[in-house]
Amino acid sequence: NLRDEAIAAYREILARRPDDVDALQRLATLYYSQTRLTEALATAERLAKAPGGAVPGYALIGIVHHDDHKFDRAIAANEKVLELDPD
Repeated sequence: NLRDEAIAAYREILARRPDDVDALQRLATLYYSQTRLTEALATAERLAKAPGGAVPGYALIGIVHHDDHKFDRAIAANEKVLELDPD
C-alpha cells in the first residue's frame, strides 16, 4: 500500500527532524485520509506546536474534530486559525 509506505517515510523524516512542518502536515493528512482520526489529531496537534505550523495544524485539528462530530472543538480550532491568520 503506497499510503503505508508514505507514512513510514514521513515517520522516518520526523525521527530525524521532529518539527518538520511539511512532514507533519502530510502525515496528518495521510492519517486523515485513512480515517485514522486519533493519529491524525495527535499529528495535527504536534504540527500546531511546531515553529511555523500553527495555522495548518489548527486547520487540520478543526477538520478532524468536525469529522468526529466534536463541533465545539472544531469551531474553537477554526477560531484559532482566524486569530493567527485573519487574512
